[in-house]
Amino acid sequence: MLSPDPALRHRHSKEEWRRLIDEFQDSGLSRQKFCASRGISLPRLTRWMAFFRRESPSPTLSPFVDLGAVNQSASVSGPHVELVLDLGDGIVMTLRRAS
Repeated sequence: MLSPDPALRHRHSKEEWRRLIDEFQDSGLSRQKFCASRGISLPRLTRWMAFFRRESPSPTLSPFVDLGAVNQSASVSGPHVELVLDLGDGIVMTLRRAS
């Protein structure tokens, strides 16, 4: 098996990885699709993301999303309220309030 030509390989600096990760987070692509589009290794992207998380935890990386409160005076068809969250991998969480 032939190894890749070293002249074609590019080592990214820390600043370049930070920029790539910012681009990934803004892209809306999966990690695999982003890496394929940029010609970078998925494990390497994952390692650098973990490195930057450890270096300076950022509130922008928080998985929490504040959806606000249910407005009691909002026009809702009856007193019944239902919130369905599709968490991926077949996990669906349903919250219901009925009077």
